[in-house]
Amino acid sequence: MRNILIQIKSGCIIVILFFGIEKSYGQMSYLGLKSESNVRAAQLQLNDGGLYWPKSQIIDSVMYMPTINGIYRKNLNSISDTLWSLYAFPGVPVRDFIKHNDSVLAITAMFQDSLLLLSVDNGLTYINFTSPYFFNYEPTNTIRRISKNPLNPNSIIALHDAYGVSKSNDFGNTWFELNAWGGGYQERFVGFNPNDTTNIFYTGEIEAFYSYIQSSYNSGITWSLVHSMQNDCIHHLAFHPTNPDVIISVGEGLIRKSQDRGLTWNIVGSSALYLYKIIYDEADSNILYTTGAFNGYDDTLRIYRSTDGGNNWSLAYTEIILNSGGILDIHMYQGKLFIYTLINGVFMLDPVLLSTQEFDNTKNEVQVFPNPAGAFLNVKVNGSEHEFVEIILYDITSHKVLEQKFRESCYLNIESLAKGIYLYEVRCGNSLCKKGKVVKH
Repeated sequence: MRNILIQIKSGCIIVILFFGIEKSYGQMSYLGLKSESNVRAAQLQLNDGGLYWPKSQIIDSVMYMPTINGIYRKNLNSISDTLWSLYAFPGVPVRDFIKHNDSVLAITAMFQDSLLLLSVDNGLTYINFTSPYFFNYEPTNTIRRISKNPLNPNSIIALHDAYGVSKSNDFGNTWFELNAWGGGYQERFVGFNPNDTTNIFYTGEIEAFYSYIQSSYNSGITWSLVHSMQNDCIHHLAFHPTNPDVIISVGEGLIRKSQDRGLTWNIVGSSALYLYKIIYDEADSNILYTTGAFNGYDDTLRIYRSTDGGNNWSLAYTEIILNSGGILDIHMYQGKLFIYTLINGVFMLDPVLLSTQEFDNTKNEVQVFPNPAGAFLNVKVNGSEHEFVEIILYDITSHKVLEQKFRESCYLNIESLAKGIYLYEVRCGNSLCKKGKVVKH
């Protein structure tokens, strides 16, 4: 039977979940950058509420990694060592960047000054390139993402925290508002449809915990909210290599496909992970990969694969790598997968090691109630054959606040916790049984 993983976001209805037996189908090769690219440590250091999500890139044969201390790079034609070099903006927390020839434009984790940095000598030196435009609304601002038109390198768009999306037609020298609609909670993706650059998207999550996809079909003149779903966040879009109508999105456990250029979306897959990235295989557009991390802590890396253009998905690879924290980014270069973990650096994986087998299934019935909860949270797992079951509670910034192991049921004392929203995971042995949100009143 096919492996099925379902993410439960909220509510106290009894739900039956099915989980595949996880196996490892090979060993990833470590490529380095462990201490420099630790995203969780950077989020704590920046104290940004867990919203620092740097975006790595492969350009030509070089992998570029934004970090809290500048951009590092490694030539992927030479992967016999774990050495990286500091490329640009040393000591600066960089979120994202675009590059054209020797010019590099980077967005930082700043919010009052130095939001944009420019190097015109391939990273040797740089200047503060922040436009006064960015402070038209308020004296502070944060830019989350930046993207370049693949057909016109001078045409770039920037996604702001709560300020919508802006555009520059001269590589960042001057800016104007493209759409003032802003999510306000998480801004995660902005980009042009490479097969029709008049089609522009930006995505994320609004403060009421609804996902969003904003789309324009006339170069940003008008916009439409083409997707919104409660308790979700759209993290990334993958555009078909040649067909402008086919787009696939990933978010908090769900995979969606559009065949009409983003106007409508259908759910084609689900996972217990927060899926952060989805990519097409560079040699076969029928093959796609997606991956991510639990909204908490986990050392098992998981990669899902579709072999029919994104219509069906299966868990193709799992491997336990201690202190990895899950996967933030994935790329393909010359037939190999390059994986950027949240804590433990960069790894390489040959796709031939991915499983073509189906997975067996075990079944557990999981109840977490009441919701909202007062002094205690009742947790029951019926039919568990595991030696132990564990519930872990996190605050909204994903910091662990409580955990308790048990056999079949427990009363978790949450009386000391402040009122608010908490995230939980119920783990059956080493597998995730259920995750969701609970309100403490």
